[in-house]
Amino acid sequence: MKFEEHFIDSLGYEIELISRVNHEVFKRWFENNSSITSDEFVILDMIDCNKNLSQIELANATLKGKAHTGKFLDSLEEKGLITRLYDTKNSRMVKIPVMTDAGKKTYNDLRIRLEEITNKIYEYYPKDKMDELKSELKKLRKVLTEEENISFN
Repeated sequence: MKFEEHFIDSLGYEIELISRVNHEVFKRWFENNSSITSDEFVILDMIDCNKNLSQIELANATLKGKAHTGKFLDSLEEKGLITRLYDTKNSRMVKIPVMTDAGKKTYNDLRIRLEEITNKIYEYYPKDKMDELKSELKKLRKVLTEEENISFN
């Protein structure tokens, strides 16, 4: 007997659903608790983790298009949370976003407050299980990205 799984019962579809739910949870949290969006927070987090990233590198790291990433950077700059400094990479002039003092304060305050959500999740799923799941999802994303030659730029 051949098993035929419906798409709505597949792992891929379940991942798509949890991704949409997770996005909505964080979108709502940021709307109610912050002056920046969840996407803008991700940009600040990426800047904090990876100093000296250009706009294209940020776009690649966040799986967003270069133009979309530019809009986030423009918004963060207008809010006084980043500034962009000129630098040279591979013999080309690029602007590197750097957090201002106000940006660092906003980022650090939000990171602490975001622990509320994380701690709620750990009430239902132990941290070691969530770390294992995260690791497996990263591997899956890497395989799919490479096998299907996925690029967002």
